[in-house]
Amino acid sequence: MHNSISAKGSSSEVLDSYRWIVLGIILSVYFFVYFHRVSTSVLAQDLLTAFKTRATGLSFMSSLYFYSYALGLPIAGYLADRFGPRRVMGLWTLISAAGCVLFAISPTIAWAGVARALIGLGVAGVYIPGIKAFAEWFPRRDFGTMNGLLLSAGNLGAIVATTPLAWMADQWGWRSSFLSIGAITAAFAFMAFLGLRERHPTNENATGTSYFLCDQSRVSTWRAVLPVLTSPRFWILASISFLAFGSILTFQALWVTPFLMSVLDIGRLEASKLNMLFPIGYMFGAPFSGRLADRIFHNKALLLLCLLTI
Repeated sequence: MHNSISAKGSSSEVLDSYRWIVLGIILSVYFFVYFHRVSTSVLAQDLLTAFKTRATGLSFMSSLYFYSYALGLPIAGYLADRFGPRRVMGLWTLISAAGCVLFAISPTIAWAGVARALIGLGVAGVYIPGIKAFAEWFPRRDFGTMNGLLLSAGNLGAIVATTPLAWMADQWGWRSSFLSIGAITAAFAFMAFLGLRERHPTNENATGTSYFLCDQSRVSTWRAVLPVLTSPRFWILASISFLAFGSILTFQALWVTPFLMSVLDIGRLEASKLNMLFPIGYMFGAPFSGRLADRIFHNKALLLLCLLTI
């Protein structure tokens, strides 16, 4: 009996320690979500020249990332509920890697648009499976902190997509740079597929169903989604995300570097350094606000109001 109890305790300790590996894998993969989101900003002038297009065509090409990303999120969430985070994150990240390679070899702006759409669709399979994995592996009281760390890792990718990417493009050209990035993204896709584990929520860590409105195994998908769509809280948060973050992300993703180059009459590297301030602020602010939400502000609506005021 004593040996049985010891074995169970040892198994639980192994699972508890493995959650940090799960966290590391998810943060590493999510790094590329924001990298791909803003990577076209420092390359705007190169892309205009390479594809012989105008600002309108380049903007449409870049926006296809966001259209496919928005379309892919609910699909990724549904698949993560049915098949688990590991399969969705691994396979969809591989799709983004294929899009990255296609972008590097695209002969025309049309093919570049298809590549951006593939990248957006692929990275849509990271965030929702990631937070589902957090719900399986981490206590509920740390959910805001984990989510903040996830956003921080993403914005670290956005930092690398500014000055470091501009330097890579100057040294080796943007096409060679994206071929290398595609290969690295594919490696992380296989790491997610092979390294992530699924763990069913238990009462010990108070995760899983405590995050969601209902038990997905017992309730149909529509009956699970309907309470969300009819909730005023959902539409308030959706409106804030649309208005506050939508415009910032689209500006940061493409035009902020060319805008700074034109207005301040500076080079690409100098403008990319200023662009870097966006993700730096986000990288430190996200885990800090997540920690505040978990441990200090019991009224999260008040915290959100204070952050929006700032």
